[in-house]
Amino acid sequence: MSFATVLLTGGGSRRMGRDKAMLAWSDGTLLTHQAATLRATGASELLLSCAPDREWICEGFRVVCDTQADTGPAAALLDAWQATTADVLVVLPIDVPRMSVDYLRELALRARQLEQSVVPVRGGYFEPLAAAWHRSSLVAFDRVAHRPMQEICAELAKRGLLHAREVSDGEAALFENMNTPEEYQRVRDARRLELGDGR
Repeated sequence: MSFATVLLTGGGSRRMGRDKAMLAWSDGTLLTHQAATLRATGASELLLSCAPDREWICEGFRVVCDTQADTGPAAALLDAWQATTADVLVVLPIDVPRMSVDYLRELALRARQLEQSVVPVRGGYFEPLAAAWHRSSLVAFDRVAHRPMQEICAELAKRGLLHAREVSDGEAALFENMNTPEEYQRVRDARRLELGDGR
């Protein structure tokens, strides 16, 4: 199965107070952890989306710098699409470290089978930054790069170009993200309890 992946690291991390990519996680950083997750999916292409002033070096990844500053994830995804010829692009944000390899693979396979974007839905809201996007979605991204992602997802679903995959109760933890130091500590503590270690 051939698909591309992109790791999104271009957020401002304003509420966190420091760059999320360099936060400690497991035996390394969030950057190394999330990069390892995407490598393990078996993707044919690995992209790393970042701001021009933070060009991270990550083994096996090709850097795609934001072409528009402070315009949000839609613009970053558009940049990633322009950097690949793949029909399916699996997206993972830097701050969702509990996401599993198997879940991402499942999304990619479903997107290829349906020839639609497959976006998880939790509590009535789309989770567009941990999803498998199909190239057909570009009809919505090309118009206004700073459009809200919820709006883009709703339009694509209405046009039959997006499959909404409901997140089960057992999968909800995969989507826990970290925007503040308190959230970072809470998610990190939960992982420690699961693993029974002190990292």
